[in-house]
Amino acid sequence: MLVTDIPVVRVALKILSERVLTILALVMTFTLAGWVMWQPTWEREGMAAFFAVAVFLPCVVQDRRRSSDVPQAKDEKDAQG
Repeated sequence: MLVTDIPVVRVALKILSERVLTILALVMTFTLAGWVMWQPTWEREGMAAFFAVAVFLPCVVQDRRRSSDVPQAKDEKDAQG
C-alpha cells in the first residue's frame, strides 16, 4: 500500500464504522421492541421509546451537520432563472 492510499482507507473506515453503528442501533432497537411486545408494561414501553430516541438522535444531528457542510449543486434551470 502506498502512502497516498492512507487517507482513502481512513475515510472508508470512518464510513464503514458509522454504518455498522447505525445497523447495530437498529438491531438493538428492534430487539428491545420485541421484548416489549412479549410482555408489555409501561416501564418497558417508556424504556424502549427513550432508547430509540437516544440512539438515533445523534445520527440525525450528525446527518444534518453533514448535509449543511456539503454545498448544494444547482440545476442549470435554477442558475438561468
